[in-house]
Amino acid sequence: MLKNSAVNTASFRFCKAQRDYSAARQFLEAGQYDAAIDRAFLCMFHAARALLSYDNIDLKKPDDVIRSFHDQYILQSYHDPRLCEMFEQAKTIRSSGIFSDDYLAHVETAKQQVKNAEYFLEATGTISGRRLALEYEVKNCLEDSGVD
Repeated sequence: MLKNSAVNTASFRFCKAQRDYSAARQFLEAGQYDAAIDRAFLCMFHAARALLSYDNIDLKKPDDVIRSFHDQYILQSYHDPRLCEMFEQAKTIRSSGIFSDDYLAHVETAKQQVKNAEYFLEATGTISGRRLALEYEVKNCLEDSGVD
């Protein structure tokens, strides 16, 4: 059974992911492509961490989060493998912008990253909803059967 603290942590992280997605869209519209790419990545990062919190996995480094997300939600649960591809690509593109003085973010790259962030956020939200619905069903089933 999920603990309330795991659900609260997941909820908080999904809120962060949604704020990052909104910021990514605003930055894209303002022509601030580096910032849009950065926020699109952060959206995915926080959404993945939200799902991992259900399993009491609390990682902070992007590579660790990507690897654990892949292992927990792609390999074991058969969710869309493109999610990890998008997440890894977002990290790579973001890193190019942060660590390279000669990197110039292009509008099309930023648009694609924001679009990917939207897809990632929706997909992880769906996964979360299914997980919570299943948890609710199990809890009700146990309560109906008198099991604690």
